[in-house]
Amino acid sequence: MMRNPAETIGKMIDKAGISFISYTDSEGYPVTKKGVTDPDYCVLKFTAIKGRYYSNFKSEDFEI
Repeated sequence: MMRNPAETIGKMIDKAGISFISYTDSEGYPVTKKGVTDPDYCVLKFTAIKGRYYSNFKSEDFEI
């Protein structure tokens, strides 16, 4: 068990170049925000058109 979670996580964030803060919204979807210290940081947009779901040793392709 972690002795002091707030202090441990705070130290990890201080040492990180990029940090992500995530939570779930009221409908259960994940929401992630970033904290960036690099002025040359950029964000690329990713738009998926299909995916693959793995379950019970088989996969299933699906369209989005």
